[in-house]
Amino acid sequence: MRPVGEERRRAIAEEVNRLLAAGFIIEIKHPKWLANPVLVLKKNKTWRMCIDYTSLNRACPKDPFVLPRIDQIIDAVAGSESLCFLDAYSGYNQIKMAKEDQEKTAFIMPLGAYCYTAMTFGLRNAGATYQRCMNSCLESQIGRNVHVYIDDVVVKSTRQDDLVADLAETFANLRRYHIKLNPLKCTFGVPSGQLLGYVVSKRGIEPNPEKTAAVMRTKQPTCLVDVQKLAGRVAALSRFIPRLGDKATPLYRLLKKSDSFEWTDEAQKALEELQNALRNAPVLAAPLPQEAMLLYVAASNRAISAVMVVERFSVCSPLNSAALDSPPPPLSLPPPNSPLQNNVASSLNHLRDTRLERTHAASGAATTTAARAHGPTSARHRVQADFNFDDSDDSKFDESKEAFILDAGRRAGGVGGTVG
Repeated sequence: MRPVGEERRRAIAEEVNRLLAAGFIIEIKHPKWLANPVLVLKKNKTWRMCIDYTSLNRACPKDPFVLPRIDQIIDAVAGSESLCFLDAYSGYNQIKMAKEDQEKTAFIMPLGAYCYTAMTFGLRNAGATYQRCMNSCLESQIGRNVHVYIDDVVVKSTRQDDLVADLAETFANLRRYHIKLNPLKCTFGVPSGQLLGYVVSKRGIEPNPEKTAAVMRTKQPTCLVDVQKLAGRVAALSRFIPRLGDKATPLYRLLKKSDSFEWTDEAQKALEELQNALRNAPVLAAPLPQEAMLLYVAASNRAISAVMVVERFSVCSPLNSAALDSPPPPLSLPPPNSPLQNNVASSLNHLRDTRLERTHAASGAATTTAARAHGPTSARHRVQADFNFDDSDDSKFDESKEAFILDAGRRAGGVGGTVG
């Protein structure tokens, strides 16, 4: 067993006693598999006991069960009038382990060895197994008034009057599968809440304040690791940063230099621009069925960016944006597989994959024509046929258009988001 301090030893003993009392673990002798406990400090400064199943997971075949897309769940939940966030009591532990596999989950403690009689987190296929269970339990509701991402369950009501009926249906399905909830961690009938790293409400989608604050508090990085952390934090908020490819290029360049590190004035300016963009981040809202969407494309000598918007009540609001840190080709028409064509095609394919049966319109500062996308035709062919590219003037991007779109989004509880 790995050595642990006295504080961690007490935390381990308390957790083992709790698991024994709940019947989630039992003592075992002479196990063929054995793992070590690992303690992780939680936000409330208490310890969470995990088991290091690295060796077991290496020998376990991967369950190919596909998890839902987070962006689809966020878009589907945003705009609901009332939300309920449910938390299962020790959710993973409510699924029983097969008796022949219990011994494989054995772990060593100061007072002996124990194994799980219920599924625990840390196992390779625990997430997929739990998702499959919840999909079966709430099959009749998922996509209509419930969305599930592993152990995150949200009940949405488009009207306040539907809240009680939606909850009653959900509770009936959970009771049928004997799934117990933790009332201390459940929230009912709220207008907004945190979900999968975002804040969702009737207004739309907003960045997680904790993630935004982490970037805002960032001081001048002193090493490559600091820049890597910053890049990761920015990537998590990319949906709310217009023209991220342009703004973050100086930071990305630093990541490519492994021999020496030097924080430049250009990088400092980029950091300040990113912080300012997050300080004025728009509120994004989910698109409506059959709603026309506009794709604006902007190209500079450093990156190609795209933003998807919708127009409601004569107000344009951002929907989805993408960035490609690659300069555009000096051609009047993008050849097959050019960076511009690939980027626009990727954006259109993303729309087609996540928002089927909707009409998409495309126009932009880097184009001279607007392309309207219809039917199942290849997005790449549509881009080739309908987009003309002219990079003779690198300042063609209309900053006032960007400001107008973002300002309108903030005023109207904007519509949209970013992709990358």
